[in-house]
Amino acid sequence: MALAVVGGGAWYVGKDNAESDGGKSEAESLQAAQAQVEKKYDLPQVGDCVRFLDSSEDAMTATVDCASAEAEYKTSERYTGANAKCRSHFDNSFHLVADRGVDVTVCFTKV
Repeated sequence: MALAVVGGGAWYVGKDNAESDGGKSEAESLQAAQAQVEKKYDLPQVGDCVRFLDSSEDAMTATVDCASAEAEYKTSERYTGANAKCRSHFDNSFHLVADRGVDVTVCFTKV
């Protein structure tokens, strides 16, 4: 069985949301950028069940009830950082590369 990787393993976020940091520290700016990405792409949290969406949509997954027939995968792990990778025992994953230093890797197991 082949492992599927959404979008070739990377999604890219444009710089359309770039704005001044308003004097925030680097950590505060990164945290604000992370929150912006979380909201825009509706990233699943560990334990959430999801179904994958068409790649033309902003969100990559939709959170669904784990008991639902729509549930395809369960979110098992999430990592932040450019070098984060899912281990080989996961069934699916995606890596979101965004501007302003936000990189998120999400790992899934089949439901």
